[in-house]
Amino acid sequence: MQKQRIKELKEWAKNNLIGKEVIHPDFSEKICFSSTGIKEYLNQPHKHFFAKNELLKEIDEIIPKSKIVYDAEDMKGNPNNHYFYLETKICENYSYIIIRLTKHNNKYTLYSMVDKIKNR
Repeated sequence: MQKQRIKELKEWAKNNLIGKEVIHPDFSEKICFSSTGIKEYLNQPHKHFFAKNELLKEIDEIIPKSKIVYDAEDMKGNPNNHYFYLETKICENYSYIIIRLTKHNNKYTLYSMVDKIKNR
């Protein structure tokens, strides 16, 4: 059931998100959606795993309303990547949408969602 739903959400995202862009007031460029980011998002462990995955259907509406609460360099030391954490709520608990900035082309993409920010 879980794997089937992830497959359905990937297909939905392919038809409804990939290629789409959203504007966030704090970013200089639009945020885009990629198949890699969608896959990472859907597979990311989370306290409210199913609710987090279902939220993907509203992510393009949630991102513009979310505030940046943290940003960090790449944990693996890649100087080309920088991450921004946008705060939202799932099941009355805070969660964080991760937006990755790829510096060499100044591209922002949805990367994942977590329920805790590491190294904060």
